[in-house]
Amino acid sequence: MTDDIFDFAIGARCRLAWLGIERNPRAKMTTGTIVGKGRSANSVRVLFDGYTTPVSLHRKYIELISDAIDGGPPALKRPRDVADRSLDLREIRKLKDEGGFRQTFTLPLHAARLKARQILDEYAQGDYATIVERWCQLPDGQIEFTMRRLPIPKS
Repeated sequence: MTDDIFDFAIGARCRLAWLGIERNPRAKMTTGTIVGKGRSANSVRVLFDGYTTPVSLHRKYIELISDAIDGGPPALKRPRDVADRSLDLREIRKLKDEGGFRQTFTLPLHAARLKARQILDEYAQGDYATIVERWCQLPDGQIEFTMRRLPIPKS
């Protein structure tokens, strides 16, 4: 690693180096995400996993987690990406529990209406109820909507 502070890109995953662990023996979390530069030229702001506020650390106290260990480029592991992925996983688990499924489409207005009508007509019969769960217009004029099929309880 060179002595340049720009080795640490915002969004990169990092962990406490041996010097950081030695200087902070009570540190419970040792991995986190770089969220910005610190006040001095040699410090960075790190948001450790499980914490809500970032801390400033000298760059010698942290080291980047390599791509091979982390499973992807560090710049793609932003906190927002992690939040989106956990939300997706939660929705998948919830769907498995409910026994239904969701499909999300992004189409122009007329095509969105036709697609929604096609799905409602196609699945009109059977043991499932089909609903339009969410429908919103995006800034580019396209319509994003989610169709959901739910099992009808047997009485």
